[in-house]
Amino acid sequence: MLAVLVSLGFWQLDRADQKRRLSEDYAERARSAVVTLGDQTVDVEAWRFRRVRVAGAFDGAHQYLLDNQVHKGVAGYHVVTPFRLEDGSRVVLVDRGWVPQGTDRSQLPSIGLASSTHRLLDAMVTYFPQPGLRIGSADGGATGWPRVIEYFDLAAMEQQLGADVLPFLLLLDPDEADGFVREWAPAATRIGPGRHEAYAAQWFALAFALLTLYLIARARSRNEDRHGSD
Repeated sequence: MLAVLVSLGFWQLDRADQKRRLSEDYAERARSAVVTLGDQTVDVEAWRFRRVRVAGAFDGAHQYLLDNQVHKGVAGYHVVTPFRLEDGSRVVLVDRGWVPQGTDRSQLPSIGLASSTHRLLDAMVTYFPQPGLRIGSADGGATGWPRVIEYFDLAAMEQQLGADVLPFLLLLDPDEADGFVREWAPAATRIGPGRHEAYAAQWFALAFALLTLYLIARARSRNEDRHGSD
């Protein structure tokens, strides 16, 4: 039990260190100069949180609503809109932010957007969110637009959009037009390292208490054995 308590303490310290590094990476890369995204290969791990600029046009006719997204306790969607790059053969998916679900799931939120308007877009590179469990198709077999999805299925999206989809997601810059609620700080950083350090202190305190009780009990047992032999 002592080993378990101590290992839990060190695990919480490791979690605190991970979140500290994540917060530092986010802050540093979010402040970095905007990089124009062209034909270069993007290593998502190295580019995560990097601000980029892309040229092309939104495809407002084919939009996705990522389901089961909660903001301040309210259920809703993230609006994901394909952005067709200038070469015409590639698409990057842009998260335009969060919208509330409303009282009736059959009525989808209004997310209309004009297509074919050429623009420069500033955004931040990140991973596609990964679901804990994938059951059935991402869109449940839906055929209309906008399309509610449970997770990102790039192969299916490429067929639906008729273009190659780049293997990362762009988070629309808060200063850009045509967006919704955009609070892009990583969810993992919302519980800061201090809380994990407090948890670690609790586990170490329990381990110390357990060790103390063990030593007291052992001392008493020795005294009883000594008196019994006398």
